[in-house]
Amino acid sequence: MRTTVYFIACLASACALGVITSKCSAMPSAEKRAKAAITGPDKAAAGKPFDLVVSIEVQPGYHIQANNAKDPYIPTKVTVTAPEGFKVGAPVFPESKLIESFGEKLLVFEGKISLKIPITPPAAAKGSQELGVKINYQACNDTACDPPADTTAFADVTITPASSTTPAKKPSSTKKPTPAKKKAGK
Repeated sequence: MRTTVYFIACLASACALGVITSKCSAMPSAEKRAKAAITGPDKAAAGKPFDLVVSIEVQPGYHIQANNAKDPYIPTKVTVTAPEGFKVGAPVFPESKLIESFGEKLLVFEGKISLKIPITPPAAAKGSQELGVKINYQACNDTACDPPADTTAFADVTITPASSTTPAKKPSSTKKPTPAKKKAGK
C-alpha cells in the first residue's frame, strides 16, 4: 500500500510541477479542500510583537497532512508575506491528530485549526500594513490524495507609534528620616 501512496504522491507532484500532463486530468482536484483566513490586532505598536492568527478550515471528509508529516506525504507549510523590516517568527501549529489511513498511521489536521505566527514590526513602521499567508497543503480522504495545493489570505494591521511613556516611578520622599533617639544612660 505504501508503494501505491508514494506513486500517487509522486504523480501528483509531477502534475503540479507541470513535468507531465497526460495523466493529470485523471488526478482529483484539490480545489477548495482547505480555506484560510487570518486575523491580527486592528492596531499594533511599532517595535512590539503581536500574534497573527491563521485559521484553516478543511473540507468535511478530508484531512490535510500535518506540518510534521513524513515522506512520501506532503507536510502543511505556512509562508508569510510581510512588509520589509517585519520580523516573522516560526508558526506555532496545534497538535496534530494521529489517524489510520492507507494502512498507515498518519499525522493530520481535520476540521478547523488555528495556528499563531509571531510578528514584530520595525520600530519605524507606521500606518496600514498588509500581511499575507500562503498555506501549502495536501488534502486526502480515505481513498486518495489530491495533488499539492495552496490557499491564501490577507489582512491589514495598522501600526501605531510605540508608546513614549515610561511607567510612573514612585514619588521620592522629601521628608528627611528622623534619627533614632538615644536612650538615656547608654
